[in-house]
Amino acid sequence: YRKDYLKRKFQSHLEKHDTLTIGSLASGPAREVIEFIQESDQSLLDKVQFVLMDQDIDALLGSKRNINQIVADTGKKPQVEFLPLSVKNIIEGHPNTQKLSQYNFDFLYTAGLYDYLTQPAAKMLTQNLFGFLKSRGELVVGNFHPNNPTKAISEFLCDWKLIHRDDRAMLDLISDDQCESKNLHYDELEIDLFLEAIKK
Repeated sequence: YRKDYLKRKFQSHLEKHDTLTIGSLASGPAREVIEFIQESDQSLLDKVQFVLMDQDIDALLGSKRNINQIVADTGKKPQVEFLPLSVKNIIEGHPNTQKLSQYNFDFLYTAGLYDYLTQPAAKMLTQNLFGFLKSRGELVVGNFHPNNPTKAISEFLCDWKLIHRDDRAMLDLISDDQCESKNLHYDELEIDLFLEAIKK
């Protein structure tokens, strides 16, 4: 669901902008980006710059290989940059994160990262990410909701402990005075919860 939701977000922003800069933090395999490139013609790809960020170099190399394969197979020329970047560095305002300011993101998202962050760390990260958006830019943060029916299975059988957030905790990630608007979006089963925040 996260993948398809994010692809719809790409399309929605493209309808509002002639050019678009999209950032993905903790991008992992970046399946939504890869499928978007596969499904889009070059005229659309010319309008979009993707910036994939992950502290896992292997994840970045994997997504780069997959995108390069699309280029080799189709001749498409997507605009994609790959940045090795840790969440710790962003939270602490490390100098190597200053490059992010140059992108002036229209849309910045992270889909699976916050499931592992405590609320104080998540709030600090959200605050810093918001600073990399242009005015009227959108930040989307994905997190599992406490209604997740697989929570017990993942924790007790797989020893996979995630931090689930309810509506209140998600809305608490960024202050009202920084936002033009902020909303919550659920999947149909209310397993995935997304904070959608527009910067003033």
